[in-house]
Formats: sequence, structure tokens, C-alpha cells
Amino acid sequence: MEYARATARAMHEDHMAALTLLDRVDQFVMEQPADAPPDGSQPATRMLLSDLKAAVHSEITEHFAFEEKALFPILEDAGADDMTGILKGEHTVLLPLGQRLADLAGTASGEGFTGESWTEFRTVAGEFVDGLRGHIDKEEMGLVPALEDILDEDQDMELIASYKFD
Repeated sequence: MEYARATARAMHEDHMAALTLLDRVDQFVMEQPADAPPDGSQPATRMLLSDLKAAVHSEITEHFAFEEKALFPILEDAGADDMTGILKGEHTVLLPLGQRLADLAGTASGEGFTGESWTEFRTVAGEFVDGLRGHIDKEEMGLVPALEDILDEDQDMELIASYKFD
């Protein structure tokens, strides 16, 4: 999809990057036996765990905060309270799940997986991947197109500057 507004493009690009990471996490979990923790010392595993931890602690957390502080008030002023209410509610569920997953990834990258930590990682990863995919779908269908319609050029430039360059 092609977007005229830089803010809409940035949100869309963030969503696509998050989906790529979610696909990697999902594939990793599906390829491993449920009853045999993967070897955390393998380079590909360490890279995935590092990428996951970094994405949750920076990109996803910052993305959610930007939406709530900068975008949702604009959308609410335009009458999109129902949409922002749903998205905020999902943020309150997804952020703690993501943080728990990032913590598990951090521990596993340093100490490896135990049977117990692997079981928890699989469970939390499944909930987070499914939840964030659904959330991104909602934002791609509602929030991103709304930004295209609602933002004027000045708002767009101010928002993108505060999001990408602050």
C-alpha cells in the first residue's frame, strides 16, 4: 500500500517489520519440539532472541507510546474514540506479554532454555504473536488509513519529526 502521509508510512513500515519478526518467532517455536528446549548457544537462536528482546524494549514499546500520546488524541478529536479505545485496551494486554517474552529471551540468550523456561517461552510467544498480529491487522485496516484522511501536511510533518527524530 502506498501512503501519502509520512506518519502513515512510518506506522505501516513499523507494522511490516514487526510482522517479519513475529514470523521468525513463530517459525522458531514451531520448528522446535515442545518437550526439548532448543540450544540457546546456536547463532541463529541467539540472534532471534536478541532481535526479539531489542524489538520489544525499543520499537514496540515506543510505537505504542507514540500512538497513545500523539496519534490517539488526534483520532479521538476526529471521532474515532471506539477505535482508539480498542487499540489502547490491546496495548495494555500486549505490552506486558511482550515484556515477559523479552525477559525470557534475555535469560535464554545468556543461560539457555530449561524445560520450564522453554514451555513458558512457547506459551507467551504464542499469545504475543497471535495478539500482536491481530492488533497490527486492526491498525492497518483502521488507524493507518485514518491517518491518511485526518492529518494535514503540517500535522504530518510535526508528528513524523517527533516520532523518528526526537
